[in-house]
Amino acid sequence: MFQDLFKEPQTQYYQSELIVINIVAAFIFGLIIAYLYVRTHKGSSYSQSFVQTLVLMCATTSIVMMIIGNSLARAFGLVGAFSIIRFRTVVKDSRDIAFLFLALGMGMALGTNSHLIAFIGMIAMSAIIQIVHMTNVGRKVTEHHLLNMRFRPNAYDEHEIERIFKTYLKAHLTLNISSIKANELSEVVYEIKLKDPAKSREFVNEVRAAPGIDGARLVASSEHWE
Repeated sequence: MFQDLFKEPQTQYYQSELIVINIVAAFIFGLIIAYLYVRTHKGSSYSQSFVQTLVLMCATTSIVMMIIGNSLARAFGLVGAFSIIRFRTVVKDSRDIAFLFLALGMGMALGTNSHLIAFIGMIAMSAIIQIVHMTNVGRKVTEHHLLNMRFRPNAYDEHEIERIFKTYLKAHLTLNISSIKANELSEVVYEIKLKDPAKSREFVNEVRAAPGIDGARLVASSEHWE
């Protein structure tokens, strides 16, 4: 009885037609995942090599799963082989990890002939990704911004700036003041809280039009702005 526990199971063999079907299907699924990633990606961390990695990982995983089959020895052998490889690539966006796991999961399903799971799973995940993208889940509009303003000290009208601030802002905090161009210009950075974020452009335009102002810009985090 105990000998059966350690007995190597019979190796699963694949016909050449099935091998080709699994690899081609994994390649197509990888392209779909890559397309979804490109279409729904936001921010500045886009990488073409990562997109290609999604396609390659899906197809490669299906091959690996067919190699392993139901052989426990092969599974441990591949784990040992992959442990030699050191992956030093840093994932820039935590969302990319989900796409990596999706490509990995689809490759595993196709490599083990779980075609129905792969097909239904791909449809479900495509719908989920599109819904999350279209509804912008997790987006938070902030009223806090940074105002970077340059002015000529001799022509600066402090009372006019205070009037504009009272009109558009709930609160403001001076973060930094510095002199530039041999003291001809001064630069000040405020942390501000707008009363109405929709009027941010109008606010900046009024600041720029104030006497002595050489330039002004409003800065916000990429997590809050498209």
